[in-house]
Amino acid sequence: MVEKNSVLLSASYGYARIDEVEDNDISALSKLADKRMYIAKSNYYSNIGHDRRKDR
Repeated sequence: MVEKNSVLLSASYGYARIDEVEDNDISALSKLADKRMYIAKSNYYSNIGHDRRKDR
């Protein structure tokens, strides 16, 4: 049960290793981690059967 004055909070993260990108490119590393985070979020919401876009 959610209390009237409570706040729901969630966090997401993505990760990548520097050896997964060419030339140790930090920008490419960040983009890879970001891409993986959004894939994980999509999979999570698909698995629980919840469309978070409808909550807006």
